[in-house]
Amino acid sequence: MSLTDAAQAMVREVAALAAWEEELSRDLAQTRGRSAELTRSLMSLIPVLPRDDRRALKIELAKLEMPRIRPARTAAQRTDIVDAVHDYLAAADDTVTALELQAHLTERFGAGPKRASIILSRKVEQGMVVRLARGRYRVNPRHPEIAARRVGMG
Repeated sequence: MSLTDAAQAMVREVAALAAWEEELSRDLAQTRGRSAELTRSLMSLIPVLPRDDRRALKIELAKLEMPRIRPARTAAQRTDIVDAVHDYLAAADDTVTALELQAHLTERFGAGPKRASIILSRKVEQGMVVRLARGRYRVNPRHPEIAARRVGMG
């Protein structure tokens, strides 16, 4: 096997691992979403339960939540999310909505429900997007970050 063949085999393996990681990330995001949905349902049941049962359920939920509390995001994770947002904006035609971006971030990173709105507010301040209406934004194709990424995509 030549060095080139070995290098190509390694590239294929890296590509396979990246695809697997992406699949695992999607599965994790779906699992977290389902878990949050079930937790919300349980929380809505608490008020109608007898007093002792309410307390027991709250304690059980608290015990389950403790191991799932995520550590603070590292700078690398924040950078990954910001890069994903910049790529998303560069790939957008003209307008984006906070809901669409939120779905993208939740699927990819398991981001919380307000993450897209917070990020888009910052992007307005940076001039990357212009707020058209609540939750609706127009992408500024002339912003250097957007323009550079669009060139790299096309």
